[in-house]
Amino acid sequence: MMTLDLCARAQTKKRMLMVGPLPPTVGGITTFMTGILESDLSEKYELITFGTERPIVGLIKDVDDYTLMFRIRLDLLVKSIMSTISHLFMFPIALIMNRPNLVHIHTSVYWSYWENSVYILISNLFLRKTILHLHTGLFDEFYERSNFFAKFLIRKSLDLSDRVIVLSRKMKIFLKDLIPENKIVVLENFVNFSRYAQFKKDVNSQKSALNVLFVGGVGAKMKGVYDVFKAIPMAVRQCKNICFVFVACAGIEKPDIISEEEEIISHTKFLDYIYGDKKIKVFANSDIFILPSYSEGLPITMLEGMAAGLPIIATAVGSIPEAIEDGKNGFLIKTGDYKALAEKILILAKDKKLRRKMAMNNINKIRNRYDLTVVMEKLDNLYAQLLVS
Repeated sequence: MMTLDLCARAQTKKRMLMVGPLPPTVGGITTFMTGILESDLSEKYELITFGTERPIVGLIKDVDDYTLMFRIRLDLLVKSIMSTISHLFMFPIALIMNRPNLVHIHTSVYWSYWENSVYILISNLFLRKTILHLHTGLFDEFYERSNFFAKFLIRKSLDLSDRVIVLSRKMKIFLKDLIPENKIVVLENFVNFSRYAQFKKDVNSQKSALNVLFVGGVGAKMKGVYDVFKAIPMAVRQCKNICFVFVACAGIEKPDIISEEEEIISHTKFLDYIYGDKKIKVFANSDIFILPSYSEGLPITMLEGMAAGLPIIATAVGSIPEAIEDGKNGFLIKTGDYKALAEKILILAKDKKLRRKMAMNNINKIRNRYDLTVVMEKLDNLYAQLLVS
């Protein structure tokens, strides 16, 4: 009897087809998709994946422009094109075989967007409801840089979607001029706070150095790594117990002042890509998180820093000002202002009480707004709304 009940419940589960890059690719989209698959939504819905990762990307995320073809070898470019063509041929088969009630398409901009716009069209041809999830803060730039015909195609693909998810209120305001407002849903990125809570800081510990954390990745240059390099001498000459920890900044050329001057090199530490508990421990052992980026959506690394109880110093770009209140849970600076970056680092380095206050404000904000459970509940409500309409 119990077996029959389990079978009946399984049959009533609605099917969701999740479209986007899966591991070993890393980045915001993959992280978000993995979070959905590991959340309680997997118990409520039958979550089916359709991976769009390409072999040239491997362990790094996609670039945010059209220059990818100029950055890779010809054989890798051919493999990438063939992989995309294969995805486009296999997608209708996935729709026929799985018969999803809803298709959730995760995308960025440029190459990623154009491939995913075809999935939107195919889903519509098969009469499937679709959610287009824009994991980017660059969509306005992508649209404005496009020519007249490309803008028409962008608007059409947006309009074909039943809902368009964006990361911030700022992006919603922009899209209101392109599609009806009732199609636009704001859904923030998230972190799993319970994992960070396991690695509590010892506020009474006497560390030899105060760690300032910067997490780069493929876009380390656009995230302001060279502004950090410029700020280091200004900071360490006034505060001798600071160590700048750089994560995932492979391929970045270190200035001579870091490579050669003993006074500076002793204040820096470079780590490769790190994952899981090892990554969380690095956050937990840090004291300040910095992100002097030139372009962002709602960066997950910043949310990770908040979840770890770190005050944040970041530039006021993308959706960052919606998460960071200047002077309350961090500091906001202008892009390229490395002097202000050094100044704010020194303020926090010398004021332990302020660091603790900002840390608690960040932890509370993560719990109330950016935790996995909070965001998944919003997504569940969106699914339910579309499934009954």
